[in-house]
Amino acid sequence: MIILVGVLSAVAIGKFADTTAASVPAFADQAKTLLRYGQKLAIAQNRPIYVQVGSNSLGLCANAGCTQQIAAPSGSNSGTSATVAACGGTTWYCEAAPTSMSVSTGTPFTFFFDREGRPFLGSDSTTSDTSNFTGLVLTIAGSTPARTVTVERETGYVH
Repeated sequence: MIILVGVLSAVAIGKFADTTAASVPAFADQAKTLLRYGQKLAIAQNRPIYVQVGSNSLGLCANAGCTQQIAAPSGSNSGTSATVAACGGTTWYCEAAPTSMSVSTGTPFTFFFDREGRPFLGSDSTTSDTSNFTGLVLTIAGSTPARTVTVERETGYVH
């Protein structure tokens, strides 16, 4: 009986200690939430909201240069050490992947949701109906199977 309890304890402690298994789906959910919030904010405020896509982070801004950052809805984002390092703080809505995983998008870039929630490249005109945005697929990888977060080209639908 004691041996059985010891074996079960060792297995259970190993599962609880490995938080990276839950980190990949959790960060994918955070990324989707951030993108959807940016799209809804653009519609609600009737103005463009920019998404800054970094090598391992996503952030919301009110302008293309990201000098006017959007505050996190709760007043602060997750505040993990990776987020603080990649985003420079915890008060604006920016999230970074934990150090145990990677996010691949190609090269870092900026795009925005227009006042109707449609995605445009950061270099597109905010007064034009012509978008050069070709879609976005974030691949989030860690110790568990990779997850993807997609922003559709025409509608900006995030899934």
